[in-house]
Amino acid sequence: MSQTKMYVITETSRYMMAYVIITKEGNCVIVDGGRPADIPLLREKVKGHPIKAWILTHPHVDHMSAFVHLMENQDADFHPEAVYYHFPPVSYAEQYEKRDIDILRAFYEILPGLGDKAHIVYREDVLFVDELRFEFLYHWEETYDFKVKTINDTSVVFRLDTPNTSVMFLGDLGPEGGDKLMELSMDKLKAEYVQMAHHGHSAVGPEVYMMIDPKVCIWNAPAWLLEEPAVRLHYRRYGEKMTRYWMEKIGVKKHIFTMDGTAEIEL
Repeated sequence: MSQTKMYVITETSRYMMAYVIITKEGNCVIVDGGRPADIPLLREKVKGHPIKAWILTHPHVDHMSAFVHLMENQDADFHPEAVYYHFPPVSYAEQYEKRDIDILRAFYEILPGLGDKAHIVYREDVLFVDELRFEFLYHWEETYDFKVKTINDTSVVFRLDTPNTSVMFLGDLGPEGGDKLMELSMDKLKAEYVQMAHHGHSAVGPEVYMMIDPKVCIWNAPAWLLEEPAVRLHYRRYGEKMTRYWMEKIGVKKHIFTMDGTAEIEL
């Protein structure tokens, strides 16, 4: 393969997030993966490429239940050489977000089977896969005194750099997580592409996007989510339409929406 390619997988399930990145050497990195219903499209893009790394942003079903399903069933097409994550303990979800506790428990149940393939990532860690460079810029810590405790704010944030461009992955990071990201890694946020936090809805504030200064926004969102009204939910949490307004003010000209189908981006 002469060009690095990133596939932004469209949603088969109600909403999800999955990326497949193929290096020039034909190796593969997966980010999240969506739900079990999304596995056929994931399988189509992986196409037997060796999976050198699988990065999981946070333990929500729309991001990692496909991964758990594949590992539980020992799917022959999916044998990652390494898995990277940084999740809260089950006790955190039990206290603040019980609706998603099952997928977190399921992950910790399969974790022993991953053995030395599993790696907890920390801020300033750097991962190389062929021409790809991943720098981790944020991970949750229990000491963070956030007013609103959510699994979204435990999202791992990282920047992917290739020889030609860069992509910022925000996972589902929320407003307070966005503030902490700015505090810790403000000077490393600039990127040409940005994966819009929390599907572009109710997430980080405009100052985060201003620092990223993207040329292209990637929205992992079906039509129904994009059509939701701009409702202020709580401290600096806005609807998707308000987020699009911010992007217009920043000057973004190009948007990629997963509701339009799987996108192929040359990196």
